[in-house]
Amino acid sequence: MSNWMLQDAINCFLTDFAETVTYTPFGGAPVQYQALIFREVPAAFPGLTGAAGYKHEIYLANDPSGVAGPAKINKGKDTVAISNVTGIGSTPHTFTVLVILQNDAGMWQLGVG
Repeated sequence: MSNWMLQDAINCFLTDFAETVTYTPFGGAPVQYQALIFREVPAAFPGLTGAAGYKHEIYLANDPSGVAGPAKINKGKDTVAISNVTGIGSTPHTFTVLVILQNDAGMWQLGVG
């Protein structure tokens, strides 16, 4: 089952809608992956009005081989370089992976800030 979930994630979402990001695992070399990016999402802490836990959400393929996406995530240590805005000439900024919002055999959903 996991193989078709990964292939669906790549073929149905990442191929058509993704942007290139630079993912750097802690202690490893930077790798470019395709990722869906949701910028400036509301991420509130329960009971704290106006407090945000992360700035953007990204979706990456959950690829055990590490080719199409990271095989593992090291929260608080891995980083990803993405632009705060879209468009030609936008400058990437480096964000730390703060939280794994969900993962399955197809994709990682990460909160970065």
